[in-house]
Amino acid sequence: MKTIKNQSGITLVALVVTIIVLMILASISIGAIFSEKGIIQQAKDTKKQHEDVVKKEEENLNDLLGEYRNSMNGSGESGPSGGDVTTPTPTPTPEEPKGPNGKPLPGAITEIVNDTTLIEDKNGNPIVLPGGFKGAVDSGNTVEEGIVVEDIEGNQFVWIPVSNINHDGSNKIKKNDGTEVEITLGRYTFDTTTGAAIVSQYAENYETPEIINTYYRELTTSRIGSSTTYNTTAKNLQEFIESVRDNHGFFLGRYEASFASGTKYGVRR
Repeated sequence: MKTIKNQSGITLVALVVTIIVLMILASISIGAIFSEKGIIQQAKDTKKQHEDVVKKEEENLNDLLGEYRNSMNGSGESGPSGGDVTTPTPTPTPEEPKGPNGKPLPGAITEIVNDTTLIEDKNGNPIVLPGGFKGAVDSGNTVEEGIVVEDIEGNQFVWIPVSNINHDGSNKIKKNDGTEVEITLGRYTFDTTTGAAIVSQYAENYETPEIINTYYRELTTSRIGSSTTYNTTAKNLQEFIESVRDNHGFFLGRYEASFASGTKYGVRR
């Protein structure tokens, strides 16, 4: 008599049950992945949210940058969101101050000029600045205030305006209040009672041959006085008169800061 041994194996029923379970798990997994709220859709939503946040941060950063640029440029306006900020037009450099006729004012000449330069005061009165000079720091900008120039050694001179040579009322000097005054070149004395200036010789009289000997004359050399000192002498008077006529004035020494052999002038003033 044969003995039949028990053999282990999967039955048909168990196989069917297993397949059904696997199908249920697969449907659940597919739903979790591809459904409206599945993993893939959530990943897409998360990516979009991240991109929106990054874009918003970039816009905010551009706005802050625009406000910073405008504040640095003195403007309170910010540029468009996310766009470039328009650079404001730079403020032009102020032009050199000039007189009414377009010539530089004395106070604007802060560097030594190489050549003789025609300048003017605020009222339009002409001034001839010699080469080698500049406007002094304390110079005024009108002849009434006092036009002062100086050279590289600090020697200073004051401009003396002269309206004309012939005392005929022409080419008068304009004052700060708008009025005009005539300053005639000549030799003056003062009335001891009133203090008024009285012309004792006009410059034009020096140029009149028939009366030249009646007035003060130019000497070619200094003349000895009663002692060993020298008397005051008019030298190169004709040249001086012509210079004043051409330049409408002359410079008178204010003070000189230098005195030594080999200096520009060679004498103390």
